[in-house]
Amino acid sequence: MDNGFGPQSFESDRFNAYGGELLSNLARAGLEPADIDTVFFTHMHSDHVGWTGHKVNGALVPTFPNARYLVRSAEWHRFDNPAENRAGMADALNLLEHRIEFVEEGVYIAPDMRILATPGHTAGHASLLVTAGAERAIIPGDILHSTIQIEHPEWTNAFDRDPEQAKAMRKRMLHELAQPSTTGGATHVADSVFISLD
Repeated sequence: MDNGFGPQSFESDRFNAYGGELLSNLARAGLEPADIDTVFFTHMHSDHVGWTGHKVNGALVPTFPNARYLVRSAEWHRFDNPAENRAGMADALNLLEHRIEFVEEGVYIAPDMRILATPGHTAGHASLLVTAGAERAIIPGDILHSTIQIEHPEWTNAFDRDPEQAKAMRKRMLHELAQPSTTGGATHVADSVFISLD
């Protein structure tokens, strides 16, 4: 899944982002970076790819050296456009250039884990559907940024690349999250990461 903001923090008058805990959290779970075999990106924004690499003795190296790195092709190829915003992305794009693999709508990246194409926030944005019997979990990526968008899916944020498509996708996702035995895990929804609408 997205590997977060990375080993740095950022504060501005628009938003704050704090990173740095992923590797220590993995260690608490008994995992080493070399144990991670798959990293799936919902999309390529700096707060979702920050742990792609880190510095060791001054050199940038992949954080998860044994991992496959997966993303939708439309998401990766938006950077073919020289005008595309690469803020905070240069290191990740360079490290991934010869490692990235493309996965598309409906592809299973692991048993019971399927890609959902959910464009709007970015052109190639994707979500993940995980099933276990009748139970479902959806990782919506950046379709939702706030619980207020549950009540007002028409409200967008400054980072939605196609606001109209993002609104439509958010409404579709809320319909999916309202289905029986479905839980969502929204990374940007502070204090209420898990959502159940049924």
